Amino acid sequence: MTRYKRHFLVAVTAAISTFLLLTSATPSSAATQATTPCGYYEADGHSYWNNCANTDVTIDVGYRAVPDTGMCMTPGINEIFAIDQIVFATYMHDGC
Repeated sequence: MTRYKRHFLVAVTAAISTFLLLTSATPSSAATQATTPCGYYEADGHSYWNNCANTDVTIDVGYRAVPDTGMCMTPGINEIFAIDQIVFATYMHDGC
């Protein structure tokens, strides 16, 4: 193999590797949403509501220090609060 061909192949391989690394490094938000459970879940010290519906929903959130609160959740992943402040979170109804 000539020197020119070898350098060309190394450059092409590096370019392809860089492209694959950049295009697959971070998942899309849709992919992230699909891998998390619908409804209430906890991760990294925080509580979240993954609204898998295509419309807003209202949830009832029970806090340790304040009265229960109705919260509007848009479609997708919504952060509620720190885990140590939440007692429960339940679905109430569609719409806000």
